[in-house]
Amino acid sequence: MNSSFQPDFEDSAKRHWSDAKLLIENNRLPNADQVFGLSAECALKYIMLKNGLVLEDGKPKEKKFRKHIDELWDHFRDFIENRNGVFFMSFTGIGSNPFHDWDIGQRYHNSQYIRLESVKNHEKAVDNIIDLLYQTDMDGRVR
Repeated sequence: MNSSFQPDFEDSAKRHWSDAKLLIENNRLPNADQVFGLSAECALKYIMLKNGLVLEDGKPKEKKFRKHIDELWDHFRDFIENRNGVFFMSFTGIGSNPFHDWDIGQRYHNSQYIRLESVKNHEKAVDNIIDLLYQTDMDGRVR
């Protein structure tokens, strides 16, 4: 990857969220679930970036932050704890990791293994995080 590349986590989060909404409306649950997970991952990385996350070659410098949402959620909690953490975690409305049952490898699973209840839980978590992004200004403070 080009060393001058800088990801646009905010735009990516919103774009993936919008696409996941279209997928779920069309009963495409497995793909909606995957894209909800990617949206949440991008959203948390955006919040972290605005609160001091260091990137190197377009990726988080610390390897523990180069994770998908199922693992990133818990690292996010640790990262943000001393950086407006109470607000960010309370805003999501979910204390424990709502993506504990999400895995990037599910893109290879048969559709019958994706449960509506799980997808709806992921959707709710992402909806809350996206709401937070719309209330976060350019320097990471909440409006």
